Amino acid sequence: MGAALAATSAFGASSRTIIDVHHHLFPPSLADYLRGKLPEFALPGAERSLAEMDAGGTTSAVISYPASETLNLPQDTLAPMIRKANDFAMSLVGQHRGRYGLFASLPLPHIDASLQEITHVFDQLHVDGVLLNTSYQSRWLGDPYFAPVMEELNRRKAVAYTHPGPVDCCRNMIPGVHDSIVEFESDTARTIASLMFSGAAERWPNIRFIFSHAGGTAPALIERFRNAQRLNPKLAETMPRGADSYMKSFHYDTAQAANPLALGSLLKLVPVSQVMFGTDFPHRKTAEQAAALSAMDLGASALDAIFRDNARQLVPRLAGA
Repeated sequence: MGAALAATSAFGASSRTIIDVHHHLFPPSLADYLRGKLPEFALPGAERSLAEMDAGGTTSAVISYPASETLNLPQDTLAPMIRKANDFAMSLVGQHRGRYGLFASLPLPHIDASLQEITHVFDQLHVDGVLLNTSYQSRWLGDPYFAPVMEELNRRKAVAYTHPGPVDCCRNMIPGVHDSIVEFESDTARTIASLMFSGAAERWPNIRFIFSHAGGTAPALIERFRNAQRLNPKLAETMPRGADSYMKSFHYDTAQAANPLALGSLLKLVPVSQVMFGTDFPHRKTAEQAAALSAMDLGASALDAIFRDNARQLVPRLAGA
């Protein structure tokens, strides 16, 4: 405990700029629907968000609002809800210049409505990227079902920030243990595998994917990924560059993974240029995550890259933060 407090104190005394790419804030149109389905603490608005940023030393945050509870809604309900949320969130970006960016949500799994929303958020709102769930019902992001959306994101060279949630195949696997404890990290690995083995990562190389939680369990599966074509030689055609190349081309955040085991293993696989700071607010706080990351003794240049410089490459709006 003493070491953690010392790290927090040392970090708080620094002037390092922090950009948080994993920061949840829920616009009213989504919060109203989710209230009662999620605990109140999990539905922060701008006031709580800004207060935490100020308290923890976060300079800027990229807003996202993952809500797997909406996935079964019909298109005529979900699409306007998402449109209102994106419009509201972008108004916050304008009101608090330099404090916020936005990964806009899409009304997936509805493809046509999602294509319309992509046009709206990029051409009219000028957002910084989109939020994708790692899975939708029982489809992961490499599934051909998502091809029209992926083709458009690839054409726009878009940033696609991904976030896990409960997946139909694997809910309540361990009684009394929330799905986020095991399944969220596993689902991130599933969608990374889906993108690589389906050939999606090869077909759409211009999409700049960000995977939460240091890639979940994917780093631990790298030997399996490397050797998968021994069991199915056709995989050499869909992922001709090999698993390591695709893993190194993706981006990752540090949320709930700022420790030598999770982030340390990822950094043995990918360069530090692919890693960005994330908190998972409101579930974790900036100060504790920043202190844990600083305690890893990565060196000043690596910490600067993770805390701010790498995010500035993907979110130019925050380059002056």
